[in-house]
Amino acid sequence: PEKIREKHTYDLAQQLRKEIAPMMQKYDLEELGVREDKPGLIKNDIQINLSGKDGEMIAAAMQRIEDNLSTISYVKNVGNNAQLGKMEYKLRINAYGEQLGLSEVEIAQTLSGYFLDSRKAMTFNENGVMEIRTKSIDKDSEKTLMAFMLPTPAGSFVKLTDVVDIKKIRAYEKIEKRDGNTVKSVYANIDKKKTTAVDVLKKINPLLETIRKEGIEVSLLGEQEKNQQFKNDMIRSLIIAVFLILITLLFIFPKIRYALMVMSVIPFTMLGALLGHMLIGINLSMPSVIGMLGLAGVVINDGIIMLDFLHGTHNADTFYERAKLRLRPILITSITTFLGLFTLIFYATGQAVILQPIAISIGFGLLWGTVLNLIYLPALYAVVNKIQPTRE
Repeated sequence: PEKIREKHTYDLAQQLRKEIAPMMQKYDLEELGVREDKPGLIKNDIQINLSGKDGEMIAAAMQRIEDNLSTISYVKNVGNNAQLGKMEYKLRINAYGEQLGLSEVEIAQTLSGYFLDSRKAMTFNENGVMEIRTKSIDKDSEKTLMAFMLPTPAGSFVKLTDVVDIKKIRAYEKIEKRDGNTVKSVYANIDKKKTTAVDVLKKINPLLETIRKEGIEVSLLGEQEKNQQFKNDMIRSLIIAVFLILITLLFIFPKIRYALMVMSVIPFTMLGALLGHMLIGINLSMPSVIGMLGLAGVVINDGIIMLDFLHGTHNADTFYERAKLRLRPILITSITTFLGLFTLIFYATGQAVILQPIAISIGFGLLWGTVLNLIYLPALYAVVNKIQPTRE
């Protein structure tokens, strides 16, 4: 039978990090980490892009950022995309080589013919076209390269190391360019139960400003970039949503003050969403704000039911009677909605974790909004319409 894993991926990753931490020093490793499969489009909570003309300055800046991030609590999986590739040899002709009439193009052509695969001919066999290629068995030998003899225009031979300066370097596997500048990235993930990407970036911002002053362009991607885009989109969406809600309420109520009374519940319901996040123990995120935006449309439903039923009352007895008649429908509507979100709020796993903040905002915001619609909204209506309590 298929076994059910009892531990969450987050807990397993934390345990593995503790177990493999000693291996970094034991085996002198440059980077060793455990990566969790992150749901959603953002694979790295923090991504810092560095671009500039000087590759060595960028590499040094990357190292400083990584060292700084590694000292911050709840930051994990710090790394970069500057992965080193195979060892390369850079050849530059010297003055003696130029005196002999050699050029870098001629040297490159001679070396490529010996050290690279060469196609000699094409023929046919029973399988079709066959290509005949040759290669030197010593092409990967450094000793062979250093002892290689080059032909000169005069017809003599000269040792390669006598006519060129050889520099041995390890180049990057992949080089990204933007506007002619080399671009490298430092990335990291965070423990979202303990901190946020914004808090971490605030701590390293002085270092980033110093790097900018050194002539390196710094840009923030990852969650920070998405948050900025999201912020602009949400502001526009909120304005449109509030306007449409107001227009709808004006069709229901004859006076704008009643529409504004119902809408006044919306900002107060955000308190319920915030308390819900504190209770569950997760930080506010982009999905949380999306949930709050959706909450604005949901919570006014109960407000419309209450105020529409109270509308037209002018004495306390009728006011109390109508308010009590709306108690059960509003409670049933809100409780059933919350129960529908219950499992997503408290037992979200896998890809459903993306939706958990939305459910928390709507669920807890609706519960608090129910209290407001049952107590605050009738009280506000009574104050506005000057309904006095009955005196015995």
